[in-house]
Amino acid sequence: MPDFAPGEMDSIKNMMRGTIQNTFEDIITEDGYRVLKDPFYFYTKSPRKRDIIDECSTQPFFCQKTATFFYHETSKAVYFQNRTALNAYVDIKQQGLIEVLDERSFADIDVPEVLSLFAPVKVQERRLGALFFYQTEWKSWGVYFKLPLLYQEYNFYLTPAERDAIQNAELFKPRKVEAVAIEDGPKEKPKGSGVKKFAQKHLLSDKVGFGDLHITFEKEIKQYKSSTTIGGFDITVPTAFAFKKGIIGSYFDKKRPTPTLDLHADIIDLYGEGEHDQLKQNALDFGVATLDRLSTLVLEHPLGNDHHPGIAPFLKLILNFKKAVKVFAQVKADFLLPVPERKFFKKVVDRAAIDASADSDPDDEDEARIQVDFLSKQLVQKLFPESYKIVVFPGVMLQLDWGVLLKTRGWAFEMGLQAWYQSAEKFVTLPKTSVPLEIEQGRRYAALQNKLWFGILKEGEATAFELKVAGTPISYGIGRTICATFSYSWKF
Repeated sequence: MPDFAPGEMDSIKNMMRGTIQNTFEDIITEDGYRVLKDPFYFYTKSPRKRDIIDECSTQPFFCQKTATFFYHETSKAVYFQNRTALNAYVDIKQQGLIEVLDERSFADIDVPEVLSLFAPVKVQERRLGALFFYQTEWKSWGVYFKLPLLYQEYNFYLTPAERDAIQNAELFKPRKVEAVAIEDGPKEKPKGSGVKKFAQKHLLSDKVGFGDLHITFEKEIKQYKSSTTIGGFDITVPTAFAFKKGIIGSYFDKKRPTPTLDLHADIIDLYGEGEHDQLKQNALDFGVATLDRLSTLVLEHPLGNDHHPGIAPFLKLILNFKKAVKVFAQVKADFLLPVPERKFFKKVVDRAAIDASADSDPDDEDEARIQVDFLSKQLVQKLFPESYKIVVFPGVMLQLDWGVLLKTRGWAFEMGLQAWYQSAEKFVTLPKTSVPLEIEQGRRYAALQNKLWFGILKEGEATAFELKVAGTPISYGIGRTICATFSYSWKF
């Protein structure tokens, strides 16, 4: 580190503060909507998902015990309406800040164009495991228990073509370096870039455990020669818990404290003292913390319904035609009860305070420090929505199932259609904070989804197996999914 004359270090630090102040003014004064005023997050709600039992459950026809092995995938989770790209959730380009940096620091690179390459980032979801089904009787009621054991994974995803476009961008191309002579010595194997480990740690969330227990009570209401009407209700018991979190990836704790940023200690003082390595490390740590907060918002999901108990009355109609054809229809309304959840919200931006800070002209170092502290606080507030525990009513779910079963020589072929709708969630309580919050950006809107499924069933005297596949042709507010199940059933 070079030696500085008395007072020269203070001059360098003052110059740094002046540079930050000037850049700040350049960013926010044009049209009054710049970096600290414009949002980084458009929304703070997490993508919507359905209970795995509703997604992949099968209805055994006669057997009292069933094990169903399932694989479920959402290739593109929905951030908003039917928009699946990351730029629907966050402002990737950050107009204002990037334009200034583009003009000052990256003369040979189009920074906005480079950042736009990350706009198509999508979220994928995978769930696989086993659903255990047990049937018994209680008085005149049939009673069914369903409990899933599953592995769940959420991760960010780019197609191969999108990854190639990023790797071929000028900013990420490997730089040529001159060869230098080195003494002969033991050759070390080149180490990997660590990209995979970084992605697993910061871009993937996974866990394994039990989902919620469903208990169904049903009984015959009317019995005719060729039809049966059945009524009942389904109870959701919040038993979901994870044995292990962060198996391949990570667990992003929603209660993790918001990091701090001190532009004095983390940038200005280090730059003036020549501690460039530490300065770069501080910037990297802050960037990774920003990425982890994004992953917490969109990748971290519970295994069940987030501790919501529920009750779902239903009505089922079964029609029999010549013992070879069976048609059934069921309508169900599912009410999950309000319970506390941890939700993320943005703080409302104080635009007047930002304008006042931009227009001020510090007279001394103390005033300059106060202004830089203000910039630090506003930047952290912009990049890190905070979580609050509030009581949430998830909305009413309506579901209509229709199907037909054709039996022939010990085999059965089935197909069906499911229509599902969930209303917008409601907040029973709101956080009490000194700074107002943007509540609507954290609320999940209504969603609908249709499923089309096909299956083949082989029945024996005491056992049966079934193979079924299902896919989503139409959806809104929730991702399109595919699900494959294999069920094995047996009597006592």
